[in-house]
Amino acid sequence: MSIELPSLRERTEDIPELVQAFIREFSVQYQKPVPKVDPVVMAVLMNYVWPGNISELRNDIERMVILNDRETLTADCLPESLIAFAEASEEQEQRAGYESPERPGPAEEQAMIEEALRKTYGNKSAAAKLLGISRGTLYNKMKEYQLES
Repeated sequence: MSIELPSLRERTEDIPELVQAFIREFSVQYQKPVPKVDPVVMAVLMNYVWPGNISELRNDIERMVILNDRETLTADCLPESLIAFAEASEEQEQRAGYESPERPGPAEEQAMIEEALRKTYGNKSAAAKLLGISRGTLYNKMKEYQLES
């Protein structure tokens, strides 16, 4: 019997919970206070593609806990690979901002919402984040396209 487990990049809604679990684990292991996570750091962790999957996330969190002596994990605690990824993403977003993006039509927008909900297993907060819209906007769009909530 085989069990198919999607990669971490396909279930980004699990990342905040995994991060918190790893932080607690390593804080206890290394006898350090449990730090909070800066929202910028969480955004970087959620947007990263995680080619090493959960083991890479776990190793990065361990490194951050060990090297951090403050109450909060901030961007300067991130490993170099994540910093480089965040900088590249920011640069790409800035370049994209100069282009005038075409708005998707209703059919494409509905398909994008359905796909985001499928990828996030119905988690609306994660789907909204994946789509780059607020949760309220997602609910309004779901109502508009008569998608079940």
